[in-house]
Amino acid sequence: MPKQIGPYGLIDLESIIQVDHLVTIHYFEYSKHFFFAGERHDFWEFLYVDKGSVHVSTDQDRYSLQQGDIIFHQPMEFHTVEANKKVAPNLVVISFVAQSPAMDYFKGKIFQLSPEMRQDLGQILRLASQVFSTPLSDPQTKVYKKRPDRPLGSDQLILINLERFLLHCLGLGLGHTDPALSFPPMLIESESVQVSQIMDLMASNLHQSWTLDRICQEVHMSPSSLNKLFKKYCQMTVLQYLKHLKVEKAKDLIRQDLYNFSEIARQLNYQSIHYFSRLFKAHTGMTLSQYKSSVKKHLDL
Repeated sequence: MPKQIGPYGLIDLESIIQVDHLVTIHYFEYSKHFFFAGERHDFWEFLYVDKGSVHVSTDQDRYSLQQGDIIFHQPMEFHTVEANKKVAPNLVVISFVAQSPAMDYFKGKIFQLSPEMRQDLGQILRLASQVFSTPLSDPQTKVYKKRPDRPLGSDQLILINLERFLLHCLGLGLGHTDPALSFPPMLIESESVQVSQIMDLMASNLHQSWTLDRICQEVHMSPSSLNKLFKKYCQMTVLQYLKHLKVEKAKDLIRQDLYNFSEIARQLNYQSIHYFSRLFKAHTGMTLSQYKSSVKKHLDL
């Protein structure tokens, strides 16, 4: 007999994937010489290449992963990671306990994430930075401390979003997609494409002298419309985003270890190394030298 409350039937909703515990959550910025000798552990882990490329070795084989690739490691599977000595990689690594039979699908799986799924992963990292006071960038972290002032419900939102992400990965592999994700409204799609094109324009020309007026001329938009668009999708103005791009590029160049700080500043069209140093510290909380030291600390784990 179906369960009921009075005249109302109770609907059982099937849970395909249930995450029992989060173990670690990391976002790493490594040098091009990074090497991790490997480990095995009794829980799931996935590694996503946010930038650059890496080589991953497991019990089964050796793989070359490019930007946008994700690889899953089942419990007790040995795995190592190393950079290709050419490009400094940015990696997302999340490990968790999940006993659901549907997790068997992920054994040995490697595939490219869609833009929507990359956004899902970014949301998990943003939530984690709100929940944990422990830095997500330290690969030695085994135990995390929670912020006492974390937003109400943020712990549960990490869990919900991680399960949602895994379900989307499962649906992608089995040929099922979420229509709401795959076919956004035309206006939203048009706006997101426009923002991506403007981002690409700036990212490809960081050596040039950009002003708000010049960007507006290039993309045929008014300053107010352009900033409104960027605040909607990036939560910052277009010039704030440009500074963010330059700091991220500086990180990449520091990790490549080919140029000194003055040369990096000039490549990014900053004539004053002192101004650029202040900008870098304001965005990262570290000086240029401190960031370089933090990268070198993780060369060989």
